[in-house]
Amino acid sequence: MSLIFSRIKYPKILFFIITIIIGGIIFYESIKSPLFHDFIFSLGYIGTLIGGFFYVFGFTSSPSSALLLVLSKEQNFFLFVLIAGIGSLISNFLMFKFIRFSFYDELNLLKKERFIMDIDEKFKKRFKKNHHKIYVYISSIFIASPLPTEIGVTMMASNEDLSLKSFLKIVLILHVCAIVILFIIGNLI
Repeated sequence: MSLIFSRIKYPKILFFIITIIIGGIIFYESIKSPLFHDFIFSLGYIGTLIGGFFYVFGFTSSPSSALLLVLSKEQNFFLFVLIAGIGSLISNFLMFKFIRFSFYDELNLLKKERFIMDIDEKFKKRFKKNHHKIYVYISSIFIASPLPTEIGVTMMASNEDLSLKSFLKIVLILHVCAIVILFIIGNLI
């Protein structure tokens, strides 16, 4: 298996493109194939929870977005947003805990690197007292955008001043906004 990946120059980008294609297939087949359509709808709110859970990860965001788009047509708006939001909250919680505690030693070492210290010093000088807030805003952009959520979560998890409770509030708001947009788009298509 590693022999195959060693021949591909950009295996992660290729894998990411494949997941986008899978998302397109899920969406297309749910429209064209009655059997697949029925299967997707049979998942019900469990499918919404699963879609919300996998929505936050870079490689699974496209297929889960397609799943959520399809499911949104048949579900109650408030339940859909609540359940998909809970799914995304669970995965963000697990990711935050994993990064904060499993990477703690390496993050502390990384903070002592000259390059990181220089950036941090310039950042603190530029934004003075608000540098922690700006850091959270920048992290939020990664979480709310199509960019990999993992980057934003890693940035927030490395911020020792940010409590788990504050982190969960931030990501819940960001992902619920995105889920609302998915619901609206799903009902317009």
